Amino acid sequence: INIVVLVILIGVILGLGISLYFAREASRMRISRKALAMGQAAFEKGDWPAAVKHLNRYIKKQPEDIETLKNYAQAAMSVRPLSANTINRAISAYSRLVELCPSELCNYERLATLYQAIGQFKDLASVAQERLSYEPNDLRAGLWLAHAQVGMNEPKEAISTLQSLILAAEGLAEEAE
Repeated sequence: INIVVLVILIGVILGLGISLYFAREASRMRISRKALAMGQAAFEKGDWPAAVKHLNRYIKKQPEDIETLKNYAQAAMSVRPLSANTINRAISAYSRLVELCPSELCNYERLATLYQAIGQFKDLASVAQERLSYEPNDLRAGLWLAHAQVGMNEPKEAISTLQSLILAAEGLAEEAE
């Protein structure tokens, strides 16, 4: 009898645990969908602070949603006045977009622009090098790297990078002819 009662008790506890888990997940999904709907509505109205708030809640639950990440980053950059918090949110979103979509130049450009604006030259160099590893002939990424090297007080490296860019640009001009 004790073994039967023990098995039933374990079954009941296991059943409750599974039920609670699925109830929690359902609640999280409902909250996530509501945050997305509210964030999209605010984005369409141009209510940037509200869009950032709601889309951030959604992105925390769905970090792979590329279109929503793009909207979130754009909303963060549209908040006025800009604050360190919103800039960091945009940097985080564009960094994630670079990871998810390494072929999209616009994400690198926006991330590089943010790093330049706040003087994060090591991070700018990382973005430039990452872009160059993906697309070695990207002259803009070479310029970002040279800018970062100047910002990090590495003039010799910057000169070398710029000389390489000039040679690459001349080569591209010859190919175009």
